[in-house]
Formats: sequence, structure tokens, C-alpha cells
Amino acid sequence: MAWILWAFLSILMVTAPFQKGLYFDADFYPVHILIYCIMFGWIFHMIRAKQLAVWGSFAFLLIIPICYLVSLIQAVHPQGAFDMLFRWTTYISFFLLLVWCMEKRQGLKTLMPVIFYLSGIVIMLHMLFNHWRLLQNEFVIYQERFAGVFQYPNTFGMVMAAFCLFGLIMLMKQHPMWLTLFYATPLPLFFASFLASYSRGMLLVLPVIWLIGICLLTFRQQVRYALASVLTIGTGYLIFLTFDVVPVLILSVVSGMLMSQTKSIRKQRHRLLLPGISLLLIVLLVTDLSKQGFVYQHLPVNFQEKVASISSSSTAQERLLMYEDVLTASMDSPLFGRGGNAWESIYRNYQQVPYQAKKIHNEYLEMIIDIGYIGFVLITTIFIFLIMEIWRKRHQDPLHIAALLSLLVIFSHSLVDFNAAYGFVGLMVCWLFSMALSDRKVKQMFTVHRIALIVYVFLLAFTTVYSTRFMLAEKIYQQSPSQAIAYNPYQKNYWLELGAPEQVEGLVKTEPENSQVWYHAGKILVSDHQRELALSYYKKALMLDDYDTNIYRAIIFLSSELTTDTKQSVYAQEAIRTYEKMQLAYRQIEEHDHGEAHNNRDFFIPNAVNKEIEKLQ
Repeated sequence: MAWILWAFLSILMVTAPFQKGLYFDADFYPVHILIYCIMFGWIFHMIRAKQLAVWGSFAFLLIIPICYLVSLIQAVHPQGAFDMLFRWTTYISFFLLLVWCMEKRQGLKTLMPVIFYLSGIVIMLHMLFNHWRLLQNEFVIYQERFAGVFQYPNTFGMVMAAFCLFGLIMLMKQHPMWLTLFYATPLPLFFASFLASYSRGMLLVLPVIWLIGICLLTFRQQVRYALASVLTIGTGYLIFLTFDVVPVLILSVVSGMLMSQTKSIRKQRHRLLLPGISLLLIVLLVTDLSKQGFVYQHLPVNFQEKVASISSSSTAQERLLMYEDVLTASMDSPLFGRGGNAWESIYRNYQQVPYQAKKIHNEYLEMIIDIGYIGFVLITTIFIFLIMEIWRKRHQDPLHIAALLSLLVIFSHSLVDFNAAYGFVGLMVCWLFSMALSDRKVKQMFTVHRIALIVYVFLLAFTTVYSTRFMLAEKIYQQSPSQAIAYNPYQKNYWLELGAPEQVEGLVKTEPENSQVWYHAGKILVSDHQRELALSYYKKALMLDDYDTNIYRAIIFLSSELTTDTKQSVYAQEAIRTYEKMQLAYRQIEEHDHGEAHNNRDFFIPNAVNKEIEKLQ
């Protein structure tokens, strides 16, 4: 049974990225349901066999989905809150199943890193095959940057770097020749693919994590690690310059053969010697790049632009403004948050400038918005504890160091991007933790653990029912929006598809703090000739968003129509007040230090609006 279950989980790990990295929750629903059903069977088996050791060792992980369950109470985006609850329940279940499989079949511990690495190889080859036009997938290249199955270059670059470091460390173990080649040969391709993503954040993160890696090794391992890294970087950079099929094959095979023949040296030196030299070289490299020196001048032009833009990027400046807005928003519900995925619903109400950002480019701030500071402290404490558990085992097996470095890549880069939005990244984290912590044992507290198990069963039942309803609704909403709403009344798109004026109250309840929901509800009412009520909806939308040209235009033109039809000056005054507010908002953007760089929503005052106001005046 353990082998069959592990084979299923392995297939899921390798194939999951091809559903756009499981970014969209509609793609994730079938995975949720499958994992939940398997978990019910697993729990029944545990209880019948009286084998609660795995559950007892990791029962505390139940705290994570419970935090998201609590956030449902005051969620401003119930659909997003449910989806985050589904995700975390799936991640915890996936992790527990992996740990149980390894406990039952010790031989799986050898295969786990192979499957993990294979999933990275498949993602990388998929990108290369698209680059060579052997496949024709959309959006795998975004603005001449490798984006891969994620259709987002920064997350693709992060994933490639994580697998690259994992492979480098796994070369420190003694393997059969075929397995050494398996880890060594793809390394230049991982590094080249990472470079082709042009991820500025990862250009900063990767050297730091690499340096941590060399500090954790013995001197003999450090030498092998450094030599393998030099080969990886050298051949990877040559591949990056061309990406032609023949050089890729030759360089990766030759590099793999050379790395597989690298032998441990017998001489022993102080462990800090190579880390000190490496740190010095990294400092010199950073200095060269910042001063546009010798190395910088020999980089490709487009790569020079990316390096030069790290310190002066308007994107980075925009993110700092966003972080300020997030911290402001967090104080409106500091304890328990606003519910999962709240930011995409409320961000227009807090932004200082009109940027577009349904995701916060910082997973930790996203967590604060979603589940509040209490949930944030609880979950970060759990992950720090798990990281420390791996840290204590770092001398037992290079696998622990490999898992640790890959996790540090993911967690560090998540300071500047939204990697957790991709379900596959969550599966990566679960796989890495399960490989490193499968042998964790604690003293069994039967009463506490059984109570936790009962809670977990109810949570599974709850998420199974609702994820099934949501999946059914997603399948039928275009044919029968009303039936889809019966299954899932929290998805605004179903209400918009229905487009019924008598249902606008149901629409605005889906996301009561989303200006776009109120705006579209107003449009539905206008189409039904309920213009006064539509105007009130538009005004509510404007209260939630100072920088939407369409909302201003809708209020001004509708007020103008009502002025003409009713002959009441109150509507003309409403249009003029709205116009003055629009002018004030536009002046604030112009006076802002970064001006147009942050006007990504293209907020402007149309000439038609100016002419309409002239008529009213």
C-alpha cells in the first residue's frame, strides 16, 4: 500500500507544474479532493492499526489550516479565504502521507530526492523544448525572459536556483555512477535557465544561500562543492549565451562527466578558508558589477540592464510603497486578519499610487493581511522550528543540507515575491521537509493527539464538501450561473455571468470592499434603468478607490444624464464634486516623486470628461 500511495504522490509531484504551477484554484480543486479522500483512508487505517506515531509527531501542523479557518469569520474575500484553507489542508495532508510512506518503506528515502530532482528536470526541459519550438505553449517566455510552466519569470528563476543548489549538495554524497550523473548533468541547464529568467531578486538571494551552503560542509566537501559550482557556472553561462541544442547537449554532458570524476582531496584545511575566499570573491564581483567594471562590461547587454536596474528599479520602489500600504491595511484587523487572498480585494482602498497588484510581493506581509499578526507569529514559529530541526541534523547526511538550502531559497525569495501563490511551490516545500524530517519522533500524548485528530477529521470533512461544491460550480457556471451560485455563492464571476439586476446585492456580498464589484454592480443596474441606485453603487466604488478612471467617468456621465432628465441641480453638483476629486487625485500622482512609473492603472482625466463638466458649469 505504501509503495502505491508513494507512486501516486510522485506522479502528482512531477505532473502538478503543468497546471500552470497550480496557480489557479480551479486547477487545484481536483487535487484537493483526491488528497482529502486518500487522507480519510489513511486515518481509518491508522486508527484500525493503532499506528498514530506519524500523526503524533506532526499534529502541531494542524495550527496552520486552523488559522485560515478562523480567518473565514471576518473574510472580506470569502472565496479567497476558502481557497487558502483548501490549500493549507492539502499541503499538511500531502506532507503527512509522504512521511508515512517513508516510515513504512525505508527504501523510499533513497528515491525521494530522485523524484524531487526529476520534477525540476522536467520543468527545465519543458522550458527548453519551448525555446527550441519543439513545444508551443503560451506565455512560457515573458518579455524575452524564461517563465516556464509558471508563466512568471521570477518564480521560474527561484525554482531553477533551488534545484541547482539541491543538485550541487547531493553531489557531496557517495552515489552509483548513474545517480551521480543524474545529479550532475542538469546543473548547467538549471543555472542557465535561472540566468535566462533575469530575476533580480534571485541574483541577490542565490549567492547568499550558496555561501551558507559552503559554510555547512567539511573542508573536503567544500572543495568538491566549489569545483562543481565553478563548472556549473562556467558551462551554464556558455549555454545561456546560445541555448542552441548542440552546445546544450555537449556542455551539459561534458560538465556532468567532469563533476562525476571529481574526487575528494586528502588534505585537510580550516573549514573557514574556502568560505572566506568565496566571500571575498563575491564582494569583489558585487563591487565590479556596481561600478560597471571588467566583469560587467563582458556581460550581455540585456543582462547588464537587469544588473544596473537592481538599485534604481521603479518596480522595487513601487513594492516599497506597496509594503507601506499593506502595513496600514493590516492595522484595520491586526489580530486575525482579513481572510485568505484579501489583498486582491482591498488593495485599491489603501494604495498611495495607482499600481496593479493582486498579490503582495512579500509572502510574509500577505500572511499578515490574511490571518493577522497572531496567525503570522504562530505559522512563522512553526516553520522556524522545522528549519531548526533540519539544522540539527545537518551533519548526518548532505541531504539535510540540500533540503535546507532549497528551503532557504524559497523562503528568502518570498520576501520579495509571491511564490506561495503557486501550489507547486507548496508541494516542493512539503517534499523537502518530508525528506529531512521523516524520522522525527516525539513522546506520544494520546489525549492531545486524539483530540487534534478529531479536529483534523472534521476539517477534512469540511474542506472535502466545500472543495467538491466549488469544483462542480466551476464546471457548470458558464452553462448555468444560477446553479453554480447554488453550489458556490462566494465567487463574484458567477454573479457577473448571471447579470441579473435583482441579484446585485448578492454580488456585492462576495467582496464588499472591492471597488470593482460595486462598479460592475452599478453597470448592471444602469442596464436595468435603475440609474439613481446605480449612482449610489458607483459612489460606493469611488469611496474604495481613488484612482479608477472608469468609476469617475461613470459617476460624472450618469450624474449629467440625471441632471438633464430630472432638471435637479443636485446631480450636476455631484458630477462637479466628483470631477474636483478626480483632479485632486491626478495632481497627487503628478506631484509624487516617481510619477508615471507608478501609474500602472493608467489613471487620467479624459477629454470627454472635461467637456461634460464644461456643459454642466
